[in-house]
Amino acid sequence: MEILYLAHRLPYPPNKGEKIRSFHQIRHLARNHTLHLVSFIDRQEDFQHVDALRKYCATVDAVYRRPFRSLFRCMWSLASGVPLTLGYFKSQEILGRVQDLIKLYEIDRIMVFSSCMVQYVMDYSGIPKVVDLVDVDSEKWTKYSEYKPFPLSWLYALEGNRLRRYEKAILEGFAHCVVVSEREATLCHRIVPEKTVSVIPNGVDIEYYQPSPNGGQPSTLVFTGAMDYFPNVDGMIYFCREIFPKIQKRVPQVKLYIVGRDPKGSIKELGKIKGIVVTGEVDDVRPYLHAASVCVVPLRIACGIQNKILEAMAMGLPVVATPSAIQGICAVPDRDLFVEGSPEKFAGRVTSLLMDEDLRRHISGTARRLVERNYSWDHPLQHLERLLEISG
Repeated sequence: MEILYLAHRLPYPPNKGEKIRSFHQIRHLARNHTLHLVSFIDRQEDFQHVDALRKYCATVDAVYRRPFRSLFRCMWSLASGVPLTLGYFKSQEILGRVQDLIKLYEIDRIMVFSSCMVQYVMDYSGIPKVVDLVDVDSEKWTKYSEYKPFPLSWLYALEGNRLRRYEKAILEGFAHCVVVSEREATLCHRIVPEKTVSVIPNGVDIEYYQPSPNGGQPSTLVFTGAMDYFPNVDGMIYFCREIFPKIQKRVPQVKLYIVGRDPKGSIKELGKIKGIVVTGEVDDVRPYLHAASVCVVPLRIACGIQNKILEAMAMGLPVVATPSAIQGICAVPDRDLFVEGSPEKFAGRVTSLLMDEDLRRHISGTARRLVERNYSWDHPLQHLERLLEISG
């Protein structure tokens, strides 16, 4: 089949949540089908990665999303009543590329990654379409509103309501809709009860993420993630203010590495605290995971499946997470990882792991085995391929 694939961010390098998922979809589908990729690019330096995708795609059209224009279009959206997200990702150039590809090639299927890209193909009724919503974005923005002061709380709640109406139109208009977890599917059913929604979970590259043969450095914690992403920023500020000091009282030599691109000013400030290192963007997160004794994932706001947890578990790194962070992951608490809700219990669990090498070694083995059994990419992506084939 000839498949037109739309993505809101260039799916390379696969170094953050949605880019990991979209890259693996493209790589899998390219085995048996011809792909035409249309994607935004967030940063000028990412143009160097376009050629890497030509290995999998017959054509690659990448369009730079200019931040100032995106913000201007957000303001237009606010006044016009459409979701701000659509304005942020609105582009006549992308629309033109999509129209040209549909004219030039016999497109058999349209695969849309993320709801914000649906606007470019919503009106095409003659070509079967499948959308991967990944998460239910309306729920995410509504959650954000609970953690922000006015007027942002009002603005985010408004965006949540607008996106919910837009998601309803998507669910009613697409042949098949895909999400990353059962929780997200339940949220979709609340919007359109009769809609069949397929759950295709994330996987992890277990060959790439291998356990360290030597174990981590004593008393070393790690958190990985894009550090301009609000849930990650909120989670780290919460951890460093409410939990880390409690760990330091019992393990004074403890060090925390916050690893991820584009740290906000509030995250950089955390690097001034004794024992905390903010790395910024790194070429490879694996050395930091190898060096750690425990991975902490203290997210208070979370949607879908957290790749950072799967990657840490694949590397045999014990994980301590909040209940929100483990949604969608079929791990057994106290066997495969640890789940703690309060700052006191979270700090206590991390401390006990730092002080108990045998416990860390035991959890390391069970975590790795869980990922090997349940989180290969092949099986879920075969399901996606079947959905595309039957959608006609």
